Amino acid sequence: MNTYYLHDGTILSGPFNFAELKAKKITKTASVWCEGMEDWKQAGEVEELKKSLFSIPPPIKCFVGPPTPSKNESENEIKKFARVNKKPLFLVAGMLVLIIGTLIFNTILESRTDQV
Repeated sequence: MNTYYLHDGTILSGPFNFAELKAKKITKTASVWCEGMEDWKQAGEVEELKKSLFSIPPPIKCFVGPPTPSKNESENEIKKFARVNKKPLFLVAGMLVLIIGTLIFNTILESRTDQV
Protein backbone atom coordinates (compact mmCIF):
# COMPACT_ATOMS: atom_id res chain seq x y z
CA MET A 1 0.00 0.00 0.00
CA ASN A 2 1.06 3.54 -0.73
CA THR A 3 1.65 6.32 1.75
CA TYR A 4 -0.28 9.49 1.06
CA TYR A 5 0.22 13.18 1.68
CA LEU A 6 -2.71 15.48 2.37
CA HIS A 7 -3.08 19.14 1.46
CA ASP A 8 -5.96 21.25 2.75
CA GLY A 9 -5.16 24.36 0.71
CA THR A 10 -2.62 25.77 3.15
CA ILE A 11 -1.03 22.93 5.13
CA LEU A 12 0.81 19.92 3.73
CA SER A 13 0.78 16.90 6.04
CA GLY A 14 1.92 13.31 5.78
CA PRO A 15 2.96 10.75 4.88
CA PHE A 16 0.03 8.69 6.11
CA ASN A 17 -0.60 5.00 5.61
CA PHE A 18 -4.08 3.73 4.80
CA ALA A 19 -5.08 3.17 8.46
CA GLU A 20 -4.04 6.71 9.37
CA LEU A 21 -6.03 8.16 6.46
CA LYS A 22 -9.05 6.18 7.57
CA ALA A 23 -8.67 7.54 11.11
CA LYS A 24 -8.53 11.11 9.72
CA LYS A 25 -11.96 10.56 8.11
CA ILE A 26 -11.03 12.43 4.95
CA THR A 27 -13.70 13.37 2.44
CA LYS A 28 -13.85 12.57 -1.27
CA THR A 29 -12.72 16.10 -2.05
CA ALA A 30 -9.57 15.98 0.09
CA SER A 31 -6.40 16.62 -1.95
CA VAL A 32 -4.04 13.63 -1.80
CA TRP A 33 -0.75 12.68 -3.43
CA CYS A 34 1.41 9.57 -3.32
CA GLU A 35 4.55 8.49 -5.07
CA GLY A 36 3.84 7.71 -8.71
CA MET A 37 1.16 10.39 -9.17
CA GLU A 38 1.92 13.24 -11.53
CA ASP A 39 -0.20 15.75 -9.61
CA TRP A 40 -2.52 16.07 -6.64
CA LYS A 41 -5.91 14.35 -6.93
CA GLN A 42 -9.10 14.34 -4.96
CA ALA A 43 -9.31 11.28 -2.71
CA GLY A 44 -12.50 10.16 -4.47
CA GLU A 45 -10.56 9.86 -7.75
CA VAL A 46 -7.89 7.49 -6.37
CA GLU A 47 -9.04 3.90 -6.92
CA GLU A 48 -7.24 2.47 -3.88
CA LEU A 49 -8.90 5.01 -1.59
CA LYS A 50 -12.27 5.11 -3.32
CA LYS A 51 -12.91 1.39 -2.89
CA SER A 52 -11.96 1.23 0.78
CA LEU A 53 -12.68 4.63 2.32
CA PHE A 54 -15.81 5.72 0.53
CA SER A 55 -17.73 2.52 -0.09
CA ILE A 56 -21.25 2.71 1.30
CA PRO A 57 -22.89 -0.50 2.48
CA PRO A 58 -26.36 -1.29 1.16
CA PRO A 59 -29.31 -0.37 3.38
CA ILE A 60 -30.55 -2.94 5.85
CA LYS A 61 -33.71 -4.51 4.46
CA CYS A 62 -35.22 -5.91 7.65
CA PHE A 63 -36.58 -3.16 9.88
CA VAL A 64 -39.59 -2.51 12.03
CA GLY A 65 -42.19 -0.18 10.63
CA PRO A 66 -44.08 0.44 7.43
CA PRO A 67 -42.11 0.61 4.21
CA THR A 68 -41.38 4.10 2.97
CA PRO A 69 -43.15 4.94 -0.27
CA SER A 70 -41.00 5.21 -3.34
CA LYS A 71 -40.72 8.45 -5.28
CA ASN A 72 -43.09 7.12 -7.95
CA GLU A 73 -45.73 6.22 -5.35
CA SER A 74 -45.52 9.71 -3.86
CA GLU A 75 -45.83 11.30 -7.29
CA ASN A 76 -48.85 9.10 -8.07
CA GLU A 77 -50.56 10.23 -4.85
CA ILE A 78 -49.96 13.88 -5.75
CA LYS A 79 -51.31 13.33 -9.25
CA LYS A 80 -54.38 11.56 -7.84
CA PHE A 81 -55.10 14.53 -5.59
CA ALA A 82 -54.66 16.91 -8.52
CA ARG A 83 -57.24 14.97 -10.55
CA VAL A 84 -59.90 15.12 -7.80
CA ASN A 85 -62.96 17.15 -8.80
CA LYS A 86 -62.63 20.40 -6.88
CA LYS A 87 -66.01 21.92 -7.81
CA PRO A 88 -67.74 20.76 -4.60
CA LEU A 89 -64.90 22.19 -2.52
CA PHE A 90 -65.18 25.61 -4.19
CA LEU A 91 -68.97 25.49 -3.93
CA VAL A 92 -68.85 24.85 -0.18
CA ALA A 93 -66.18 27.52 0.31
CA GLY A 94 -68.28 30.04 -1.62
CA MET A 95 -71.37 29.22 0.44
CA LEU A 96 -69.42 29.69 3.68
CA VAL A 97 -68.16 33.08 2.52
CA LEU A 98 -71.74 34.16 1.64
CA ILE A 99 -73.14 32.97 4.97
CA ILE A 100 -70.41 34.65 7.03
CA GLY A 101 -70.72 37.84 4.96
CA THR A 102 -74.49 37.88 5.47
CA LEU A 103 -74.12 37.40 9.24
CA ILE A 104 -71.60 40.25 9.46
CA PHE A 105 -73.81 42.52 7.32
CA ASN A 106 -76.89 41.77 9.46
CA THR A 107 -74.92 42.45 12.66
CA ILE A 108 -73.82 45.83 11.30
CA LEU A 109 -77.38 46.72 10.26
CA GLU A 110 -78.78 45.72 13.66
CA SER A 111 -76.18 47.81 15.48
CA ARG A 112 -77.14 50.83 13.31
CA THR A 113 -80.84 50.43 13.98
CA ASP A 114 -80.18 50.10 17.71
CA GLN A 115 -78.31 53.42 17.70
CA VAL A 116 -81.13 55.35 16.02
